[in-house]
Amino acid sequence: MAEILANGVRLHVQRLAPAPGVPPSGKTIVLLHGLIVDDLSSYYFTLANPLAAAGHDVVLYDLRGHGHSERPRTGYSLNDGIADLDGLLTALDIHRPVHLVGNSYGGAIAIGMAVRHPDRVADVTMIEGHYADEGFGEEMTETLGLVTAGIHDEKWRTWIAERGRKTMKLARRGVTLIENTSIEQDLLATVPHSRAALQALQIPILAIYGGASEMLERARTLERLVTRTRLIVLPDLDHRVLFNTAPYLCEVLLWWYASQQGEPPLWVPPEVPFEPAPLSRAMLPSRP
Repeated sequence: MAEILANGVRLHVQRLAPAPGVPPSGKTIVLLHGLIVDDLSSYYFTLANPLAAAGHDVVLYDLRGHGHSERPRTGYSLNDGIADLDGLLTALDIHRPVHLVGNSYGGAIAIGMAVRHPDRVADVTMIEGHYADEGFGEEMTETLGLVTAGIHDEKWRTWIAERGRKTMKLARRGVTLIENTSIEQDLLATVPHSRAALQALQIPILAIYGGASEMLERARTLERLVTRTRLIVLPDLDHRVLFNTAPYLCEVLLWWYASQQGEPPLWVPPEVPFEPAPLSRAMLPSRP
C-alpha cells in the first residue's frame, strides 16, 4: 500500500505496471471509483489487472474520505476531487495526458478534470458516470440522504449483510463519511458546468450505460453536447454496470485503447438475471 500526499491530503494509491515481457503501451490509465459505498477495490478486482496485463500503466486510488485515504472533515466538493486528481498526477510525476475511467461519481471527476485541465486528459470513459449538470448537487445530496436512511432500513441492511462483511463495512464507513464531514453541503454547492464548457471538449468520450439506468438520459445529453462521444447502451442493466459486466468492459476498454476504430465488441447478455444496484432509488426507503 502506498500513500501519496496530493492537494494536502494523504491518498491511498495502487499503481500497476505491465507485467515483465509485456510491451508497454505508453498509456497511463487512471481509474476513479464511485462515491460513499465504494473504494479502489471495485477496480482492482475487475478492470485494473487485465488493463495492466495488456501493457498499460494503471493508477487507482481511494478518493479522499474513502478506503484507506485520509478523511478530513471538509473539502468534499467536486472541485476538491478534481484538485486531488491533479495533485496526484503531479506527485506521481505523470505529465503526459492520461486516460480517465470514471464509474458513477468518478465520472464527474473525470469530466471535471477534462474541463479544467484539458491538457492533462487524453480521453474519458464513463461507466454509468455522473457529471456536473443542472441539479447535480441537489441530486447527489438527496442520494446521500437516502443512503443514510437506508443503513437503518431492515430490508436494505439485510441485502448488504447477505453480501458479506466487506460490503457492510463499506456501507457503515459511507454513512460515517456523510454524518461526520461536510460532504453533503460541499456537493450541494456544486456549480454545474455550462453547456458551452462541455461543448468545448475535444477529447474522445466512451460512455457505457445501462438501458434501465436512471442515468441514461444524462448520457444521451452528453452525447449531444460532446461531438466525440461514443455511447454504448447495455439493455436491461441498471447502475451496477461495472459489477455485472466487468469481463465485457475489459474487452471494450482494450478495443478503445487499441484503436477506437470500427464497432466495439458485441455485448451478449448472460442468461443469469442481473443483480439490481444496491443504491438505486428503488431499493432505498423514502426519506421522511
